[in-house]
Amino acid sequence: MSSGGDLVANFRKFVFRENLLHPDDQLLLAVSGGLDSTALAYLLKEEGYRFSLVHCNFQLRGDESLGDEAFVRQLAQQLDVRYFSTRFKLDQEKNAGESTQMVARRLRYIYFKKIMDEYKFTVLVTAHHLEDSFETVLLNLIRGTGLPGLRGIGVRTDFMAVRPLLEATRRQIRDYAESRNITWREDASNAADDYERNRIRHHLLPLFLNRFGMSTEGLAATLSNLRSAERFYQRGLGLDANPALRRTGEGFTLDRRTAGLGYVDTVTLLRHHTAHMGFSPEDYRQILTAPGYLEISSRRFVARVSPASIEFRAEDTVPAVAQVIDRLPFELQLPDTTFRLELVAMPGTLDQPGTLFCRFSGFPLHLRPRQAGDRFQPLGMEGSKKVKDFLIDAKVAPWERKESRVLTDSQGKIMALLPHRIDEAFAVRAPGTKVVRIRWESTNSDLH
Repeated sequence: MSSGGDLVANFRKFVFRENLLHPDDQLLLAVSGGLDSTALAYLLKEEGYRFSLVHCNFQLRGDESLGDEAFVRQLAQQLDVRYFSTRFKLDQEKNAGESTQMVARRLRYIYFKKIMDEYKFTVLVTAHHLEDSFETVLLNLIRGTGLPGLRGIGVRTDFMAVRPLLEATRRQIRDYAESRNITWREDASNAADDYERNRIRHHLLPLFLNRFGMSTEGLAATLSNLRSAERFYQRGLGLDANPALRRTGEGFTLDRRTAGLGYVDTVTLLRHHTAHMGFSPEDYRQILTAPGYLEISSRRFVARVSPASIEFRAEDTVPAVAQVIDRLPFELQLPDTTFRLELVAMPGTLDQPGTLFCRFSGFPLHLRPRQAGDRFQPLGMEGSKKVKDFLIDAKVAPWERKESRVLTDSQGKIMALLPHRIDEAFAVRAPGTKVVRIRWESTNSDLH
């Protein structure tokens, strides 16, 4: 029987090389009760690290799930470390379109973060190993991927999680456990082919490692090289490395005129910076092939496309409300536009950039979002026109249509569509009269 020294040596070398764990770290180790995480718990104890165990019971296997929970609790007692656990009912937590595995992963990390924040843990540790990482590569290749998907499981994540066994093999972990008479729980579902990852593990992985002669040493070196290449790839795609990119709040703007990228390269760049925003491959296709102006929303973000630029930003959730104006001056600040209304004497010229003038008919005035069925007679045109049709014919971008405002008199008659045109009936004609001066400033001039 092996002494288990291969795993210990692999662990020490990998932790040192990747600068993963430090003596003053407070570690939270995620333990399922299976071979990998149980062996890692003993290894951390053997190496003198300070850690606690955390376990999530998703109650998917009845008494077996309860047995796993009891096993991890007992493991914590044997190792004399603190223990945290929780239970979930997945059918109550599932969102539309989420698989059981996706829901379990989401809930697991929400709970991990809660424990880490409450008890001041600095690092989450998981027991992913070399074959896990290669299974992920194969899974990504089957589904379609880029360089980040080819390097397998990351050594560390933004969540402050680290994987110190990532270059250890399943054989090394088993040898270590057997050499120390460690017991663990076997999950019967791992032997079934119900999940795609299990099918890869049982049928495809052995072909590479056994039939085709891929060595675990070569695999570890390849994935390490790919992780290194990805780090340079990430730097090269960063905002600071791309003069065509400019950060704007929670998002960014791409200047299409200076980017000089083809379709595939632009998709790569955008997906790198918007991976957390929830846009689909079809969304990216529409974003890059739109002939004019386009606005596409995900769950919390919006992409605004113009011939000159593409902007990604957090979706504005502030409801548009009507304003009653009983005195002037008045100012309305919107996310992209600020309107200022003042009562002034009729100027010598009405042709002033960024300004409209209309006849004043008394208070109160009303400034509101446009409504379905709104009509007015744009100055210089014969007959009335729907506000919606006017905006479309004028090729006003979708996000600018949202910020357009209708100014009405006390009777609800439309005086002006801000910031585009006044109504013919409220044209300024008589010299010496008081007029409403409407000025505006746009804070988003890139998208034109």
